[in-house]
Amino acid sequence: MRSPFSRSVSAGAIALSIAVSIAALAACDDDVDTFGKAVDGGAGDATAHDAGVPDAALDAGDAVDGSAAASARLLVTAVDFVGGASELLVANLATHAVDGRLAIASTAPTTVASGGRLFVVARDTGAVVELDADAPWNRSATWSIDRASVDGGTRAIASTASVVATDTKAYALFADSNTVSILGAPGSDAGGVGARVDLARYVQAGDSDGVVDPLGGVYVPARRLVYLVLRNVDTTTAATTPGDRVACAGTKSTVVGIDVDSDTFVDLNGDADGTALDLAGVNPVAVAYDAAGDRLLVAHAGCGLGGIDDASDADVAGRLVGRQIEELSLFTNAVRTLLDATDLGTPVRFVVVGDHRAVVQLMTDDAVRRTFVWDPSSTTLGRAITAPDAFSVDPSGKLYGVERQFTHDGGADTFDAVSVRIADGRKATLLTLPFTAREPFVASAEVVTR
Repeated sequence: MRSPFSRSVSAGAIALSIAVSIAALAACDDDVDTFGKAVDGGAGDATAHDAGVPDAALDAGDAVDGSAAASARLLVTAVDFVGGASELLVANLATHAVDGRLAIASTAPTTVASGGRLFVVARDTGAVVELDADAPWNRSATWSIDRASVDGGTRAIASTASVVATDTKAYALFADSNTVSILGAPGSDAGGVGARVDLARYVQAGDSDGVVDPLGGVYVPARRLVYLVLRNVDTTTAATTPGDRVACAGTKSTVVGIDVDSDTFVDLNGDADGTALDLAGVNPVAVAYDAAGDRLLVAHAGCGLGGIDDASDADVAGRLVGRQIEELSLFTNAVRTLLDATDLGTPVRFVVVGDHRAVVQLMTDDAVRRTFVWDPSSTTLGRAITAPDAFSVDPSGKLYGVERQFTHDGGADTFDAVSVRIADGRKATLLTLPFTAREPFVASAEVVTR
């Protein structure tokens, strides 16, 4: 069916990066304040950025003036499992120094850049912190989402969490909840949430966990709509299928639309039954909006078949289906498979750089990560490139991320912020990141520009 909204898109390349969140981690102590105070770093060499700053001041969380002027920064979250907390480190890509850091009382943080706004979401405690756009080591607003009692969270830690921001509000969603929490405008520290949208109406028959498993979404200003991608998989089967894959449950992954002016669902599929649009792939893990093509690009992990195929009487237990990258046209509502990833691996990073350039990182079934340049108009991958462990992209066509340097003398490993030029794969080391934890686990890396 034709979309009920007229086509209106902006020209030019896009630079979107929506990555799969890290797997569920251990929950933190609920008695600890959710987010700590900000600490600014010095403007000197990053490997000795604490010089001149007493350790006691850093430990106490006292603010220390640092370099705030930057056109591009790399935001890195790292988890300290021993201490039961995390930190956000803000690296200045122009000066190769650390501008500041923010202590996070969570072992499951996710950074989100949406609609020109920056957030850190605690997938365990439910806290959502908006970061100051000019000094992202400072908080501009904090919301506390009671996942357990109010929003129906079914697990101690949500496998993914996301925020979709508009100019006046933001929508926060967790993978284990049918509730979308509506947050306020930039800088409006509400403490709680103003309203909620219930996704329970989209739970499908055969999905025994009773949750639509919302992944995330995008805001399209020209349509005044937020598009949310719902996985609609039965997560209770993940540990019972070969390869620990989610079992195919006969459900459809879907896209639903929310009118941002009324916070109500809109009918996306015209005369067809229901109001959602069905996707061809199964178990989506990443979504991006291509404004030039007026389409959603969705990457899927797929699901595992089980038992005997009725038609062929063959044993198909564990056979993977629905692992692909597809497009959903918001103009025609048509879906089309762009890349069949059945034999390639699960997409774990998906970066759209321009009309004919994207970067795809795949994890093979034996847990090996491989990264490729890809033209989304082609059905085959392009050349391989070496990418950091966690990375994001800036509009110039460079990957920025974190690379772990292993030591073999009993000392602590170090972590470098690096850049990789997509055009030729050339890598440059920018600075060593001075995490406070001895054994940090790098959870995410996000490039932001001003």
